[in-house]
Amino acid sequence: GTQKVGGWSPRGAKAPLFASLEQDGLELLSIDEAHILRNPRTAWCEAHHRIARTARLRGICTGTPICNSPRDAAGQMYAVCAGSPLDSEKEWLEKGVKGTVSTRTAALYRETQHRVTEEVLKLPPMHRVVRHFHIRLRPADASEYMGEWEVMRRLRVQMNADARGRGALLIALLAKLQKLRQLIVSPRLYAEGASNARGDAASAIAAGGSGFLDALASLVAEIAPRHPRFVIVAESVGILQICVALVRAAVPLERHGTMAPSPSPPVVHSFVRCRWSGTGRTMGPSRGSGAMRSSRPSSAASRACSGCRSRRAASASTWFRASLRW
Repeated sequence: GTQKVGGWSPRGAKAPLFASLEQDGLELLSIDEAHILRNPRTAWCEAHHRIARTARLRGICTGTPICNSPRDAAGQMYAVCAGSPLDSEKEWLEKGVKGTVSTRTAALYRETQHRVTEEVLKLPPMHRVVRHFHIRLRPADASEYMGEWEVMRRLRVQMNADARGRGALLIALLAKLQKLRQLIVSPRLYAEGASNARGDAASAIAAGGSGFLDALASLVAEIAPRHPRFVIVAESVGILQICVALVRAAVPLERHGTMAPSPSPPVVHSFVRCRWSGTGRTMGPSRGSGAMRSSRPSSAASRACSGCRSRRAASASTWFRASLRW
């Protein structure tokens, strides 16, 4: 069997667990993120050392290079009971580090490290196919789209002319951009809003059809017989729910879920959080697009000072202009 334990601490509530592991012994002890075990004099490293003494096989894994101090490796060797001279800091420095020449370095690496090379990455070739769709809107929807686009253009002109009110204009501009995306996906989603695109409502929107949904349905019908398992990634939860409902009707889905949006640039995220702290909601653009997201602000955000708004407004509008290529 396998027992995984996270958030270990040799003291407090986890102390009985450490005692049982030390007493019963293990067949295999594998320690991930082992760069924290660099000091053999800490209780953390000592606890792992006691458990490692009873394990038949021991290993550590870390993606952090040990480049600041050679003695860091001595703590890791001690944590897994590598044996003298590897787990003694003094002998490690004298025999393993001092006077090391190129002829000894390779042998030392073989004793302490296992590096994954390209030889073990025998993966099948990846085939990438990119499809571009030309979405045709109905005349009424196309007229609505151009009307929203004209409003966005005017907001952009106001942002260039009024630096003081640039923050509020940026929020309005992002909201209009999100509405345009909803209109492309489905006119009903544009009219009712993403908050209503859940469950049966998402299925009804998917069944209603649109230029985008029809193109997606034809693509699913084409690739599903050859690739029964695929991943759908959407820029918002509402659009993802509609796409999942559409695909579910054509291909039985075993599992489905959502993916969190990529984090916002720190300057933009802090600026928008500052502007919206008084309303109890925060909204921020996802990287590389203008998608909106909302979350509860932290207490620190609600105390954000108003003096930083003008500086953040300039940075935020500069980022948004670059991302949308105005």
